[in-house]
Amino acid sequence: TDQTWLAHDAPYVSDNGFTIVDYDGSALLTLEAGAVLKLGDGAAVRVDRNGGLALAGTAKAPVTVTSASSTPQRGDWANIEVRVDSVSEHNDFDFAVIEYGGSSLFGCVEVWFDASVAITDSTIRQCDDVGLQADTTAELRDFVDNTLTDNTDGALQIGANEVDQLGYGTYGPNDADGVVADLFEPGHAAPWLDLDVPCVADNGFDLEGAGGATAVLTREAGATILLGDNGSIVVRDDAGLTLAGTESEPVTISSMYD
Repeated sequence: TDQTWLAHDAPYVSDNGFTIVDYDGSALLTLEAGAVLKLGDGAAVRVDRNGGLALAGTAKAPVTVTSASSTPQRGDWANIEVRVDSVSEHNDFDFAVIEYGGSSLFGCVEVWFDASVAITDSTIRQCDDVGLQADTTAELRDFVDNTLTDNTDGALQIGANEVDQLGYGTYGPNDADGVVADLFEPGHAAPWLDLDVPCVADNGFDLEGAGGATAVLTREAGATILLGDNGSIVVRDDAGLTLAGTESEPVTISSMYD
């Protein structure tokens, strides 16, 4: 059912995690500003059919999703999964702190194909994987002023068509610095900001227009693209590549290796 969990002096504790779902009606869960949710070993929160999750924190009273362990460490719990049949407009994380997850190896927060979430003014840290994984065709409809730091495999992994949804924020330091771009075939005009960490494309990527639309990728001054073994950037039909550097802030294309 639709519920609001209030902030109390004691946390909510879920050893095994839970699924937010209602096959016939609505199951929208809101965690009030200041609420704390602690998850047990391997636990996950799954936002599924007709479900939605709002972490409605404030600057003074964030919502915290963390480990139930008395000695928390990376990978204590699995992740928050935002699935495709969830209620997109209710998936809204504002002033949230999400930490010590990542044992699922799909990020501390995973946004499934075609699912949608807004994350603003939030922190994802100490994850035993990337902080966030957004599958190709997932939507980060608002993603700005976030901090993704101290994560094992980098700030986030994201489909190439979604990289331009990333707003300014703090994307490091992490154990492996960079935004990992996955399944790299941008098919629309995409301005990529300089996020102060490189965009890592192990296999390179193709640029090609789709459905009569052009695909022009623009890299902002100061930005860096790192390519892996035999990685290539291929500019195909109805596509273009603009490296919009300046004398003091060139765009850099280089190797991903140390």
